Amino acid sequence: MLAVASWVPACEPGGSAPRSVVAATIPHEIEEAIVALLRPPPAIGRAERTLVERCMAREGLSFPPARVSVPARAPVSFSSLIGLLSPADAAREGYGWAIIESRVEPGPRSGPTEDEYLRSLPASERKRYWIALFGRSGDPQVDVPIPGTPRIASTSTTGCWSDARRRLFGDLRVWLRGAFYPQILLEARADLMESRALRWPTATYEACMRSAGYEVAQPAETLELARDLFGSRHGHDPPSLPELAMAKQDATCQTSAGLRVAIEREIQERTSSWFTLHAQALARLADRQSDTLAKARGVLASSAVPI
Repeated sequence: MLAVASWVPACEPGGSAPRSVVAATIPHEIEEAIVALLRPPPAIGRAERTLVERCMAREGLSFPPARVSVPARAPVSFSSLIGLLSPADAAREGYGWAIIESRVEPGPRSGPTEDEYLRSLPASERKRYWIALFGRSGDPQVDVPIPGTPRIASTSTTGCWSDARRRLFGDLRVWLRGAFYPQILLEARADLMESRALRWPTATYEACMRSAGYEVAQPAETLELARDLFGSRHGHDPPSLPELAMAKQDATCQTSAGLRVAIEREIQERTSSWFTLHAQALARLADRQSDTLAKARGVLASSAVPI
């Protein structure tokens, strides 16, 4: 289980890809900052887990090693983050990180998985394990309001995950801002396909994909099918010919149906004002990532985990 921070209402409800339409409103450097924050270098995540492992060892507990499979081959673009696939990326990388990004594989050292380890512990030790990772309920928290929204991002100041992030990021508030500010983009995607402006392009896309033998109605369904068919490959493995064929058809249909342009315009309308208003904050967070990466490399260099 990865450490998560809460994201709650503060009050009652009341790249190599071609430049996109969004870029006309959101500066290219801010697109790059958003990509960097949503998809940080893998070394940062590995260093976090290494620090958690050391912290848990000081508590007399193990933290079974694992690594998240992140393809080194496929670049992440702003367009890909909003669910689009360019013909160039499709032909070169297939679906890339989008279908295998969240798969957890065994770490470099042999040993039990977290579930296996927890099953080996008595109930009292399992409770101690979770307290050591995340702190106790009611422990002090740090809060960061998300500007322009009725939301507050929070995380505990205790536990090994918080300790690791404090060591890498210097301040838990920096980690919270970097983790949650870009979520504005992901929230804008949530009900995107319900927009009236996308109905005709989506119907045209569906017809295009079905004509090639793919029984899908929208890009999200296509991506889910791609995960089922091709998601078992390792991050460093090249895409298979069937994956490349499906990805190229997907990208072609997105473009020819006008769905690509329609989605970009919709995302622009939903997010550009917020990202433009908070451009300086996003840029500062992305700039600080280089310092975090340097610390992460130092952590990994002092451990048995390869960079």
